[in-house]
Amino acid sequence: MDVKEKNTTVTAQVTPDMKRRATQVFESMGLDMSTAINMFLIKAVRENKLPFTPEGSPLEAAVQAVNDGDGITFNDVQAARDYLNSNDDDDD
Repeated sequence: MDVKEKNTTVTAQVTPDMKRRATQVFESMGLDMSTAINMFLIKAVRENKLPFTPEGSPLEAAVQAVNDGDGITFNDVQAARDYLNSNDDDDD
């Protein structure tokens, strides 16, 4: 006998504009909001991670800082270790 699992409700807070815009995107693909969210959740569970790379991640920010010339560079690993292990108590 096939037992159908009951659904539950998930509540998320978004701005009215975001809901409107997302609804337009999903409807243009023939999806409703519930189906789109379920697709997102299924893919995240299958892959055990977000199904996309978030923009503005700390890694992206660090890479951008280096590309902009704002990063700290070292000539060798020991110099990097020394920097990371130094106490910067002079700023007090």
